[in-house]
Amino acid sequence: VASGLASAGVETAAAAAIATTAVNLAITTALSAGINAAARSQIPGPELAQQNRKQAIPDRLSAYGRVRLGGAYMLFEVDREFFDGVYALHDGLVDGFEQIYLNDDKVTVTGGFVQSGAGLRYGKFSDLVRIDTRVGLPTETRYSQITDTAIWPAEARGDGIASLMMVAKAGGKELFLRDYPNGRPEPNAVTRGQLCYDARLGARGTITSDADKLASATWQWTMNPVWQLLDYMTNPETGMGLDFAQYFLPRIADWIEAANVCDETVNGAPRYQSSGSYFHSTPPADVITTFRSTFDGWISQDTNGVFTVQAGKYYAPTVTITDDHIVGMSRQFFQEDENAINEVTISFTDPASDYVEVDTDPWRDEDDIDARGEVRTSPLSLPWVPAADQARRLAKIMVARQTAPIRGSILTTLDGLRAWSERRIRIQSPSDSAVMADIVVDVESVALNPDMTVSISFVQSIPASYTWGDDDVIVDPTRPDVETIPTPIVLDDGIIIDGGTPRLFIVIDNIDRPDFDYVIYWRTSGADTFVRETPTYIRGSGDIVIRTGPLPTQQGIEYYVTTISSGGRESNPTATVTVASGGIDPTNPFR
Repeated sequence: VASGLASAGVETAAAAAIATTAVNLAITTALSAGINAAARSQIPGPELAQQNRKQAIPDRLSAYGRVRLGGAYMLFEVDREFFDGVYALHDGLVDGFEQIYLNDDKVTVTGGFVQSGAGLRYGKFSDLVRIDTRVGLPTETRYSQITDTAIWPAEARGDGIASLMMVAKAGGKELFLRDYPNGRPEPNAVTRGQLCYDARLGARGTITSDADKLASATWQWTMNPVWQLLDYMTNPETGMGLDFAQYFLPRIADWIEAANVCDETVNGAPRYQSSGSYFHSTPPADVITTFRSTFDGWISQDTNGVFTVQAGKYYAPTVTITDDHIVGMSRQFFQEDENAINEVTISFTDPASDYVEVDTDPWRDEDDIDARGEVRTSPLSLPWVPAADQARRLAKIMVARQTAPIRGSILTTLDGLRAWSERRIRIQSPSDSAVMADIVVDVESVALNPDMTVSISFVQSIPASYTWGDDDVIVDPTRPDVETIPTPIVLDDGIIIDGGTPRLFIVIDNIDRPDFDYVIYWRTSGADTFVRETPTYIRGSGDIVIRTGPLPTQQGIEYYVTTISSGGRESNPTATVTVASGGIDPTNPFR
């Protein structure tokens, strides 16, 4: 490994370094908190990923984390009464679907039908639009709703493709604008993307298909960018297909440590998370740069070609380069005025804004602004970052690195190769100056020269850039914190046979806030996941009565309720309650 090169022969060290360069796959140790313009142009923005695409040969798209996806048409059929569509949302297996949209409307799907919405859109009787989905199993199930009508052959299952089917029926010319106020419905779905191997859960096992991932406890859906990056680099179908045992397993402890850093909580949320999509035609270096932008990621290879990674957190260096091995030095003790930055405008993809890229509070260096007498602004686009606080933490790191007061390069003997796979080193050169007598720097690049010297470019490390205290937090006044949104108070509940259909009725204490609504989460007793449903309001004066759509018959239901603000933030949930299956009650007390 790199730390052993000091005792190796010149030929061995040089050969190892050259071999590492040969398999470096255009990945450098350059440090950057943000995604550069070239990489950003290759990554589909969240709005583009949500669009449905008509292409003869569509580009394959895959995703990680929680993303809102449209798809490429696999079927587009229109007649006088029906529109039938099948959309390829994702290449490969996904973990599931959480929310269906028609155009920009969040809709509730019950029993395969989109429920009637505001103004009776999508049908007074909730019978106009049918939706079904497939997660992309290696052998999928056909959409019988269309194959049974000979619109599509029964053999067209869409194996290995996560897809969505929609059948939309016209309710009549005179009702079209009521039923479809946004025109022909275009569906898309909030999707939980690919499963990833988590090395903390055990051995990776032999994986030859997505079916093997489903059968393994070590493969799970995750928003941890380290495990997403590892999967992208090793996935032969949707990523780079590098050999796990050769290029990653020998230093898997580094990947585990980086993943643990991402999972650390800051202000009650994970330090770093990632959600995003990419086309398979996107250059791997640009996809990796986008991953790195979400967690201040650093990735390199040691002299055996094995990849190592670190997440954004300050670690004291373990390698020290001293005057004994420094041949020359070039350094700068100031920041050029034209390169000064004291404000970063930040954008990220906000789940509360229906998964579009929005701006958040900029990161500002008020002291520098006051001293300079002007604002020097730089933009930072983070399309795979799903939280404003995380985006601002990354902006703070970026500003500290780009405005560090000391930067430069040193020329060393072959001893400098010990810095090859290090993110950070210590330089001790009292012969140069008092400042360089003992300084910790981030390594920007390491190069072996033809004369067997080593060039190391560096920038001063700023440990304080990784701290995040109360003084750093800016609360967006247009969005209340979850603590300021009151948890609903449930006064009564029950499952009632309503018009022959069981529905859950809930009585909520009226807090008299027109800007707040409610969301019901329910599941059949013992099921794994909850259904998120926007309820129907039965009574709005006095105590509020809300109800679900149709429920499974003769089954107990578990539910909880949240309050949701006009900005999309939800309160803490009520306690989960189990209610028994319902019976006929002609005096329905909830009306």
